[in-house]
Amino acid sequence: MGPHPVIRPVDRHLIPTVQVAVAKGWPAGGKPTAAAGIAVTPFATGLNHPRWLYVLPNGDVLVAETNTPSKPGEVKSREHASGNRKPPVGYKVVFVPFANGTPSGMPVDVLTGFVNEHGEAYGRPLGVAIDAHGALLVADDVGKAVWRATGAAR
Repeated sequence: MGPHPVIRPVDRHLIPTVQVAVAKGWPAGGKPTAAAGIAVTPFATGLNHPRWLYVLPNGDVLVAETNTPSKPGEVKSREHASGNRKPPVGYKVVFVPFANGTPSGMPVDVLTGFVNEHGEAYGRPLGVAIDAHGALLVADDVGKAVWRATGAAR
């Protein structure tokens, strides 16, 4: 601290190297696999790596996109999935039931299928939001889409 702080040399072990799934994108007509009783449809496609979703009081949906190129010496980090495991984990959307403010059951898969059997990522779920009609919106930065999941009857 102070006007002359001591800055330690970079320790390459402070930021672990993670083998993330190869970003492939969805094949034509591809989409996440929905749990029984859930329908999934594209809400928006052709986006530039959608990350975060915001639903305004009037029902409009804002999508924050990013595709900033790396600069020399820059480090980018994300921890929303672990691709260095076999099979990769974190490439799905789950529901965790709560009762009285605490988890009351095991996570239940809602959307899966973001990684194929070869470990390639068709999509990578990031931001989630609930739209004005109660549907779940999921930003998919690899698939360059926002998915809308509803009860199959909707």
